[in-house]
Amino acid sequence: GVWNPEAWRRAAPRLPLRGSPPPGEPARDASPGPHRPVPGSGVNSPYFEASYARRSDRQHLGTDLTAPAGTQVVSPVDGVVARNRTRQPAETAYLVIRTSGGIEHVLGHISSDLEEGARVVRGGPVGTVQRYIRRENGRDRDVSHLHWGVNRTGVVASFTSGWGWGQGPGSATRAEAGERGWIDPLSLLD
Repeated sequence: GVWNPEAWRRAAPRLPLRGSPPPGEPARDASPGPHRPVPGSGVNSPYFEASYARRSDRQHLGTDLTAPAGTQVVSPVDGVVARNRTRQPAETAYLVIRTSGGIEHVLGHISSDLEEGARVVRGGPVGTVQRYIRRENGRDRDVSHLHWGVNRTGVVASFTSGWGWGQGPGSATRAEAGERGWIDPLSLLD
C-alpha cells in the first residue's frame, strides 16, 4: 500500500516519528548506527526467514544471533529502557530499548537488572543471554541465543492479532510487518 504518515502517527501516538522513513525502508536515528548486541556473533535465524515460518507457522520479526547462555549482551543504541520483562522464563523474556527518535530495539531471551527508565549507551552492557531449553522430539535441547528485533513505532504498540515481540502470524508478509513498524535489524548496521 501507499505510506500514509498521518495514519502511521495515529497507530502509535505516543512515539514520535521524526524522520522515520516509509515501511520497508531502513530507519535511521541521528546517532551512529546500531552496534551488534553480541559482538562477533553469527546469525542463527534471519529476519523473515522462510524456513522459520514453515517450521513454526509463525513469521520471525527479528534476527537470532548465536550466543550461549551467560554471554554478555550490549545495547545496540543509545537510549532508555522502555520495558524490562526479563525476570521470566527465557522463552518469553525480553528487554526494550527506545532511542531518542522513538525506534525500539527488543532483545529477547536475556536476563537484565536494568530498571525501566534507565539510560543505556551504545555498546554498554545491558544483560546476559538466558539458558533456553526447548523440548523437541522427546529430548531437551539447548537453543540459547539472542533475539534482536527493531520496531519503528513501538514494540508493545504492535502486540495485536497474533503479533508479538518476536513473531507474527505465519501468513504475514514483509509488507504487513513493515506496516506494523518491524524492520530487519541487520539492515541498520554500519
